[in-house]
Amino acid sequence: MTVRVRAVILIAVAAAGLGVCLGAVFAPGSAPATLKRPAAQGVVEVERSGAADARQLAVEFEVAQARTLAAQVSGTVVRSDCTPGDVIESGDYPAQVDGTDLVALHLPAPPWRDFAAGTTGPDVAGLQEALAALGHDVSASGTLDAPTMAALAALKAGSPAATAADSAAPETDSAATEAGGAVSEAGSAGTGAESAASAAEPAVGLGLAQLLWLPEPSLTVSACPVALGARYEAGTPLVETGGNLAAIKVEPPADAVAGARILSTGDIEGAVDASGRSTAPDLLAAIESSRWFTAASATTSGEAAEALPIEWRLAEPIPVVALPPGALYAIDGDTACVLAADGSAITPLAVRIMASQLGTTYAAADPLPTRVESRPGPDAPPCT
Repeated sequence: MTVRVRAVILIAVAAAGLGVCLGAVFAPGSAPATLKRPAAQGVVEVERSGAADARQLAVEFEVAQARTLAAQVSGTVVRSDCTPGDVIESGDYPAQVDGTDLVALHLPAPPWRDFAAGTTGPDVAGLQEALAALGHDVSASGTLDAPTMAALAALKAGSPAATAADSAAPETDSAATEAGGAVSEAGSAGTGAESAASAAEPAVGLGLAQLLWLPEPSLTVSACPVALGARYEAGTPLVETGGNLAAIKVEPPADAVAGARILSTGDIEGAVDASGRSTAPDLLAAIESSRWFTAASATTSGEAAEALPIEWRLAEPIPVVALPPGALYAIDGDTACVLAADGSAITPLAVRIMASQLGTTYAAADPLPTRVESRPGPDAPPCT
């Protein structure tokens, strides 16, 4: 779950000159004033450049809900991987209390009992879904069957304590193995009654005390209230999460140039999906640490006191040509015509106005012209 804060972001428009990526905002329905400037008569050569179609848009901040994670076991914290800013994912082992390794699992609802062999219910189905999401071959039958028990055994075998125990275990030779077998046989008569008693109890695949419930598949740590070596009491906060910037979102305008988009600030950039949403970690971290985000978060209206230096633009600039302003005619919003000169042939060509900067208009076309008529007359033919 995220809390959305709306902030107005003014996107910088950069146009450093020819041969560089240009990002600009244009207003459909009106021609740039520079289009009306006079130019010399005749055919002129045009230079190619690139346009990123940068835009001025409103941005929504999605802030993750603050949550606390608690375990159902008391004892001393003997291992902790809790670090603010780190992400805890389902299947991780973020801490150990006394001799119990805690496994974080994303379940539909908080666990309330041990998961023993033969247990049935919606909570078992949720556990099976969590195991399947981790790559284990189980189905959400709602019954803790043999495949589920095997998946739980594999999950626990990957815990830090189990891994350390395996690496510390000495190798045994065949003589020791045979001796152990003899001892086992000698003691089997005395332990038969105990084995029968234990067989009556269903095996526990995963105990409640071993679980750390995750309400989401992954959560970002915001604080670690229990230090390594400290006493932990069951049910109290062990890890605090949320309150961080989870995503940013823009509303792509209908007239935007088609193509993959990015959001960027300074030298940091991140991909944005077709809906205008970005969760790029480096980008979010850069924005969250900025004074602009702090100002936006502090206002009740959600509007930043200053403009955030963020661009929403094409990941790959599109090719454009730099046209003298008088070369365009039949201007309608961001579309216009030019007379492309190819040898002795003059052909009307439709173009899309991408930017206007310092008396030069940048336009996209297919194909891009190499030469154009600088000032078409009033009888210039229409383009299609």
